[in-house]
Amino acid sequence: MRFLVVGGAGNVGEVVIAYLARQPDVECVICGDVNMDRAKMLVKKLGSEKVEAHYVNAMDEDSIDHAMRDVDVVVTPLPPPSEMLYNVMDAALDWGVHYVDFASTFPVLIRLFNLHDGWKETGITAITCMGEDPGMSDLFARYLTDRMDKPERIHVRDGAVARGKRVLATYAPGVFIGECMSKGLIYEDG
Repeated sequence: MRFLVVGGAGNVGEVVIAYLARQPDVECVICGDVNMDRAKMLVKKLGSEKVEAHYVNAMDEDSIDHAMRDVDVVVTPLPPPSEMLYNVMDAALDWGVHYVDFASTFPVLIRLFNLHDGWKETGITAITCMGEDPGMSDLFARYLTDRMDKPERIHVRDGAVARGKRVLATYAPGVFIGECMSKGLIYEDG
């Protein structure tokens, strides 16, 4: 399989590319970014023949279209909501490329859900919110639920109470603040 990681030269993109490059069934991982110096440094750092650096500007539809031509899956750790994320999402659907993002907001989710019929019609998959929470925490919960008789509750807790006035946002600060201010989602009975 061939992967394109849009925003691949960033901190999260680097982790994704390093992971994909180690997978035996991955033929190629393209680090798509506007910062070619950083993208080339990442390729050199990883030292894998599978990893390539390509200029991809997520604000330029032609740039994204060109990058999508020869890939099977596009992964984007770009922070939502942004026109960049929408451009990548739309191009993935247009080119028949599977789509994965790491974080979302309600406007992004609504747009993705509105495209559901298109994804279904083309036979490709679009997965959103595959970061840590939701995302990995949901997969872990499902994995454990499938191995239990009948779980009554699942509690997911991530993070801790920060003492003092300094705050560290390890992802996109805007997304981090938005998540802290949002009410938690509760799923009951399925």
